[in-house]
Amino acid sequence: MPPFPHRTAIFIPDLGEVRLRDHEYPTVFHSFPFDQLYRCLEHERSLRARRYRPNVHTVPCGFDDLRVWWHKGDPDCVYQWSSYDYVNNRPIINGRMIPQDILVPGLNPDDLDPLVRKRRAQEYQELSTYHIREAARCARLEERGKRARLEEKALRAQEKLADENPAVVVDEEDRGDTGREEGQPEQGTAGTDSSAMRVDDDVPGDSNSEGATHKVA
Repeated sequence: MPPFPHRTAIFIPDLGEVRLRDHEYPTVFHSFPFDQLYRCLEHERSLRARRYRPNVHTVPCGFDDLRVWWHKGDPDCVYQWSSYDYVNNRPIINGRMIPQDILVPGLNPDDLDPLVRKRRAQEYQELSTYHIREAARCARLEERGKRARLEEKALRAQEKLADENPAVVVDEEDRGDTGREEGQPEQGTAGTDSSAMRVDDDVPGDSNSEGATHKVA
């Protein structure tokens, strides 16, 4: 790419802008994006073709500042910007018009069309929404997989513990089979008490035994 045809302007195509030094404050630079420069070029064409009408057309924002800073930064530049004499109602042409492919290389004018930009913005929004949903879906699947792996790891740890300590598992199973509520008597206790009571009934010295003694006498 040939050098930019302006002595003090800073041409940054990667950022899509041109920076011009302030003639009153040399340490200050003013940035002009490519889309704004393109509108200024359209206004410059209108001035040079004598098509501009103050009561019909508008002036792009920053056009007069661009013209002044451009000229102050390099008065000898063959490319200059025109102006308009509103008193005499006529354009004032200065120098040559800078070619579009030098000032804003690679700029597609369709990018500046409001309808095209709106359609592209909608497409970008739809694409962004799709990517957000896909990212959320992948995150959910990853979380499920992580949970499943943790559960499988815990199950394997339990199985390993059971293989290494079988007595612990057997003891727990025994307690589960013989468990009973607190205060409940063991099985067979009631039967033992009943047998003891029946034995007590046959103890000598009851009424039947006394009757037998009197008869012998």
